[in-house]
Amino acid sequence: MTREHSVKTIAKILKELDQKNRYSYQDVLSVLRCQIQCTSGTAYLEDEILKDLNIDHIHTTYLPLSEYDTLLRRDGEINE
Repeated sequence: MTREHSVKTIAKILKELDQKNRYSYQDVLSVLRCQIQCTSGTAYLEDEILKDLNIDHIHTTYLPLSEYDTLLRRDGEINE
């Protein structure tokens, strides 16, 4: 792992994970993967690509975040 990522980077990740009581090798790999793959922004696909994909008939709905709280509620309390 240190061949591909600096000790400083891994140490920083371990400190962050320690604060969350997460200690597994998989947790470290997950954070590294996110740092590599996640970008600060995502560009929209060009109209031609969308037309080629034939997905213009697909529609999505968005729920307000408060709807997710109802999934966690049980007997009037939020269960985390």
